[in-house]
Parts: sequence; C-alpha cells; structure tokens
Amino acid sequence: MPSIKKGSVTNEADNEESTLEIDTSSEGTDSNKRTISNADKGETTPAKKVRNKPQPQIIENMKEYFDNNTLDQLTTTTLRHWLKERSLPCTTREKKENLIQKVRKHFLEGSL
Repeated sequence: MPSIKKGSVTNEADNEESTLEIDTSSEGTDSNKRTISNADKGETTPAKKVRNKPQPQIIENMKEYFDNNTLDQLTTTTLRHWLKERSLPCTTREKKENLIQKVRKHFLEGSL
C-alpha cells in the first residue's frame, strides 16, 4: 500500500482546516510494472523502446500509382508528404482512404 502523506486543506467558506491523508506506498504492486532505477545500488530498468517517426517515400511519379490503381500500397506518411508538397490540404489525423481520395481528386480535376 502507498505511504501516507499528510497535508492541510483549508475550506475558504468555513475557514476550517482539515487534514488530507493519501496512501501512496508501493506494497502489493505488480512485479511486471516498471520501477524507478536506483543508481546508488546499481539497479537499472530496461530502457523504453523508442518509436522512430516513419520517413516518407519520395514519389516522383504519383500519376503512375494513380493509373495503376496502386495508391493503397503507399503509406499514409508518403501520401501526406506528397499532398503537402503540392500545398493540398491534409492533416496528420486523416485516414489513409481520405488521403487516397484527395490524391485521386487531384488527378481527376487536373485531367478536366
């Protein structure tokens, strides 16, 4: 169980002071949880995996993917990068299908 920390809380309306106790000890914790490293004892925890930001593939001829109907093979990062290069509106939260639709719309409007 967590250790008890005491602090005082003042109720402004009543000007009464009461004691707040919070139990924050670590007894009974799950052994799978990561612990804080203890440099004094030489104990360390495994480092967190760093997730690398995906790099966009540079597409020189997106029209080829459009003509072959293979836009779905591209990553969202690549599609987003291509759209932003052409100053077409897109957000990082958009789904892949929405990005593909914007690329298709770009080529369909350009061929009119």
